[in-house]
Amino acid sequence: GRILVVDDNASNRDLLVASLSRQGHVVSTAEDGEIAVNIVKEKPFDLILLDVQMPRLNGEEVLEYLKDNHQYSVIPVIMISGLDDIDVVIRCINSGADDYLPKPCNLTLLRARVDSSLEKKFRYDDDLTLYENLKEAQSRVRAQIDQAQSVISELSGSSSHDPNVTRLLSHVSEIASVLVENDTALHVTIQKLEVKISRQSVGSQVKAITSDPAFQS
Repeated sequence: GRILVVDDNASNRDLLVASLSRQGHVVSTAEDGEIAVNIVKEKPFDLILLDVQMPRLNGEEVLEYLKDNHQYSVIPVIMISGLDDIDVVIRCINSGADDYLPKPCNLTLLRARVDSSLEKKFRYDDDLTLYENLKEAQSRVRAQIDQAQSVISELSGSSSHDPNVTRLLSHVSEIASVLVENDTALHVTIQKLEVKISRQSVGSQVKAITSDPAFQS
């Protein structure tokens, strides 16, 4: 995976980079939240490891920026924190962070959390690719339906009683019927994928609504 490690502590960054690189990941680093935001704008990532306490923009502020931008909101974020930051971590989880790692990082736990988050991200990417391919297929099928219906209309309006024309009309009608069935099946599959793909962002929206003091009161 393409992973961004954000931590103002050079030793922590080096430890994470060494471990993740050995696992075959492509790792970038940022020493504070502001630099991290700028890097995310320039390069695509599959996962972000985000320290809580940092200068300029802290981890909570970076997370808020990511989750408020549709382009970046699907990137899994694992918070990195000391035990004294646990209340902040809970807020981050409620705001959309996927998981957290305590400091100092246990490398076995790091690998498990990273693998789990990347697996979820790759499934999302696969679903999105499938969705786009199905939408293209649906567009082609609907164009073919329009063509078939145009031929049917033209043949039906013909005054010819030629049996060849009659057979052709029947054949084209059968093709149109199959195309309509295909379109219906594609529509159902696409709707299911839309629900699946949007579930993550919907979950974040629900958390934002239910944590609002007005809603709670």
